[in-house]
Amino acid sequence: MLKALPKAARALVWVRILNALGAYALSFLAVLAGPQLAVVALAVFGVTALISRWAGAFLLDWFSPRTVLAAGLAATGVALIALAVADGPAQVVVAIALVGLAFELYEPAGQELLARARSGERRRRTPWHRCTSPARALGRRGSRRRPGAADRIR
Repeated sequence: MLKALPKAARALVWVRILNALGAYALSFLAVLAGPQLAVVALAVFGVTALISRWAGAFLLDWFSPRTVLAAGLAATGVALIALAVADGPAQVVVAIALVGLAFELYEPAGQELLARARSGERRRRTPWHRCTSPARALGRRGSRRRPGAADRIR
């Protein structure tokens, strides 16, 4: 399956896999923070991850997608190392905030690069692809107006 993809798209798949491996550690944030800080830690991560995605989109205005992608992955790696060596509740929360701020930086750049990699090719139509469009999932009739009960009353 991967061999059928263009080289750039294959690289992006491996970037996703690498990021997913880093995300595995995030499921232990509440355990790492402890019972007193678990809610705060998860809230801090959630808010900073949202900010991170927006920041990644803004960075695309100034830098190339490859630069933003590489910077985002490098920042995530550094932040995860900071989280691993954090000692004490305050350092853990700060490290979690750093992980959140870096974690989604690469996402808009990755989507941009994937769109560029696939723009010159004709997409294959698969049953899965057909189900991703609500109109297609409804048999292409979901986007057309149907006579309803109000039309029959007249």
